[in-house]
Amino acid sequence: MAHEPAANTVALKAGAPIHAVVTAPEGFRVATKQPPRRLLLSTAMAAALAIAGCQTTPDPSAGRHAALAAVPLTFANGEVNRAVTQLELETALRTYWRLHMDRDFSARFDMEVADQPVKKEFYVAYYGRSWPLERVTVNSTSTAGAEAKVGLTLLMRDPDRNRTVTVNLPDTTWRKVGGRWMHVISDPMLTGMRQ
Repeated sequence: MAHEPAANTVALKAGAPIHAVVTAPEGFRVATKQPPRRLLLSTAMAAALAIAGCQTTPDPSAGRHAALAAVPLTFANGEVNRAVTQLELETALRTYWRLHMDRDFSARFDMEVADQPVKKEFYVAYYGRSWPLERVTVNSTSTAGAEAKVGLTLLMRDPDRNRTVTVNLPDTTWRKVGGRWMHVISDPMLTGMRQ
């Protein structure tokens, strides 16, 4: 029995027997002479192409913002949160600790400033042995000129003992350099200076 295609139907070959009719996007019907077992694959491919054509190019900064928001950075209280926001320091803190979580110490080095020269290769190797970071809590902030003191609590994972360790850093220093917040290296192993 021959089937006549409707006006909004496309046949693969004029006069060929139609084994199935599929409704495609925008009300078009596709008539095919393919056996039904191949129909599913053809339909899926047509749908994928239709959907792909509707997608837009993603904003490259969207991934970066999502990654920064994913940093488990918390604030001890609302007052500390407001102080960090007022200083416009939150993005720097999130970026710095995201780079630590990602173990990208080469990129993190670019957010560092030191009163004594520090070699990037040594810095990367030194921090490359650091424990994985799980969470950062900002406990306090204070400012003096172009510097801010930030008290932190880090929750880190000791992989050798498979346990969580709390590390308190009561006064990390951040300095505004060229309008950008930079972390001040104070570790004597890196600077060669005792505190």
